[in-house]
Amino acid sequence: MHISRFVPVVALSAVIVFQAGVASHWRGTGIASARTLLPVSDGNNWPDATNTGMPAGTVPTIYTGPNVITVAGTVIENKIINTYIEVRAKSVTIRNSRIDFDGWHPIYAHEGADGLTVERCTITGQGKTGGSYGIDTSDISGSTLIGNNIAGYENGITPGSNAVIKGNYIHDLQAGGADPHYDGIQLGGHPKVQANVLIENNTIIGRDNADVWITNDFGSINGIKVNHNQLLGKASGTGPNVSLPVFTVYIDGAKPNGTISGITITNNVIQRGVYGFIDIDSASNVTGSGNVDPFASPI
Repeated sequence: MHISRFVPVVALSAVIVFQAGVASHWRGTGIASARTLLPVSDGNNWPDATNTGMPAGTVPTIYTGPNVITVAGTVIENKIINTYIEVRAKSVTIRNSRIDFDGWHPIYAHEGADGLTVERCTITGQGKTGGSYGIDTSDISGSTLIGNNIAGYENGITPGSNAVIKGNYIHDLQAGGADPHYDGIQLGGHPKVQANVLIENNTIIGRDNADVWITNDFGSINGIKVNHNQLLGKASGTGPNVSLPVFTVYIDGAKPNGTISGITITNNVIQRGVYGFIDIDSASNVTGSGNVDPFASPI
């Protein structure tokens, strides 16, 4: 990981463009935890425990299966689900439900199961499983993940291409095993090319690694929009998950598995991580504007 100086090459009208191949980051000054965080209010209700997950007033019933969904267009709603859901069909919807599962993937979509929607679900792990994801749609296209409350996994969400990730509350990440790698939203470049992902109006309270992690571990990435999110760490309190991210947003295209380009980071509230706000290495056409820290100071 590069601990280097922020190197903008163009700065016009509060838009910052980063030079391809130059390791850069927004370091900022001071440590955000030194003051009480006052999240910026812009008239929007940021996602939290009160407005995400299974809606209040839902009268759920126990889900009795199947675990593996093979019928296109299946709708699972208003359920208590104490197991995993493995999606192998197109256009499946899971909504207004609570999923309690301490394994690797409470919701996993296999290749070809395009068009999955997960909406207003509370997805809770027990912090026991290393490498776990609350929602894993990395092998499909066209997932819509809206208004979910995700906690207790190593990573919150990993999407595929043409995905919408909006209005989710990702927090209290926790996992067993050695050297967990905590990410709120993780993009690793698979399947082969990961493109056209909207990450908007989410609250992510990350730890140890990054709130938004974008790397070319498995292939190229392009067309990612990170807009109007609250990207924080848990800098005080009690428990094992009290930690700041290393960098709050981390972008690294240094691996030989493809390229990273066309990333926009706009209008976010970003708490400074241990080493800085945003780290960028070996990526092209990465732009940012309108981002502030939790005290409303531009970054």
